[in-house]
Amino acid sequence: SRRRLGIGDVRLSYKKQDAICPVAFAPRGTHPLFGALALENLMLEVDPLNRRLKRTKLYLAGAV
Repeated sequence: SRRRLGIGDVRLSYKKQDAICPVAFAPRGTHPLFGALALENLMLEVDPLNRRLKRTKLYLAGAV
């Protein structure tokens, strides 16, 4: 199905790290989703074995 959702930017905080991230505002009662952009902006990655978030390094890709 399709829905129109409002979009905007929010400030997310995780363990004293802040980042501005784009979001889609879903209807009340919808489970929140912490997506790839939020993880990247906060420099986090998912550790599926230990079921937690952990810090990661970001690498810039560019022409050499």
